[in-house]
Amino acid sequence: MHARNLTFLLVFLPVVGCFSVSHADPTSIRQIESGKEFELRPGQQAVLANELSIRFESVNGDSRCPSDVTCIQEGNASVVLSIISHGGESQKIELNTARRFSRSEHAGIYSIELVQLLPYPRSDRPIATEDYGVTLVVTKY
Repeated sequence: MHARNLTFLLVFLPVVGCFSVSHADPTSIRQIESGKEFELRPGQQAVLANELSIRFESVNGDSRCPSDVTCIQEGNASVVLSIISHGGESQKIELNTARRFSRSEHAGIYSIELVQLLPYPRSDRPIATEDYGVTLVVTKY
């Protein structure tokens, strides 16, 4: 009976590993729609109707006020995105969480807006790069 349990584990464990959802697959490409919010993790890419590609590159500094602290300023986190348009033009843009800075940028006939960046910081634990998730919306203007 012990051998059968071991065989079951050897067959079952690789299958479980294939479906792990603890972190998003950075190689996956998501199809998105204009005007609808979508989320990306670092390294993930989204494509809008084969006209625009957006890749979440990194968070370039996160000085947002931790949720468990009282601050006199809101702080800011800046998100770096790579944009490739249908014509092959590429550019990097930086969007910010603080309202006093740019939360949206234009790329061709589209506007890309940062809706939110999660997780929100806490003073008792740093945020690992792979734990960030960004919510964006792309609209035609």
